[in-house]
Amino acid sequence: NGWMTMLEEGAGEIITAVLGGTKHSIASEEQALLASWAAKTAVMIQYLNPKPNVPERRRRWLFTHQNPPPDTGVWLARYDGAFVATSLSKELCIVNNNTETPNCPEGHVVFFNHRSLMFVVLSLYLEDVALRVKFPTRLENHLFQIWPKTTQTLTWPKLGLDDSLRTALISANLGTAFFLHQPPTSPQQSSTEKG
Repeated sequence: NGWMTMLEEGAGEIITAVLGGTKHSIASEEQALLASWAAKTAVMIQYLNPKPNVPERRRRWLFTHQNPPPDTGVWLARYDGAFVATSLSKELCIVNNNTETPNCPEGHVVFFNHRSLMFVVLSLYLEDVALRVKFPTRLENHLFQIWPKTTQTLTWPKLGLDDSLRTALISANLGTAFFLHQPPTSPQQSSTEKG
């Protein structure tokens, strides 16, 4: 009867309307609501693992703010494949410029779909970084970032991911596909980029 119930009900109304074909665009505030629901769902999916690794600060942020943490990106895609509902959670191992040994896990990416809606929730476990993700080129036009919050209305696409593109998405090596920008410690110092 708390915030999670309100989140489920609010997101459920949007999802039902999109799946039912009565909603063809998703406004900025609706995207933020879906992103919050997706981030919460991604944490629950991670707990299906016998040894879940979800930092307490992430759970606390979701509870306190009821939206995804700042080190989280959420993407939405139309899915035209055969699977009704699937989920996959993968640990992210990051290799930076200073070492060849990856740090594991430094984050997670969770893929899940509910009928024709597919969500990608990517979370870093590093502090003081901004998240920028580059997906494989052939997938970029199919993925719409809904978090961090946007101001644009999303027009629901007529074509989505088929099963081959879905496979390409979940098998992409996102541990080398995003860039971490660490804020400078002084005004004279330029930001460093790792990838």
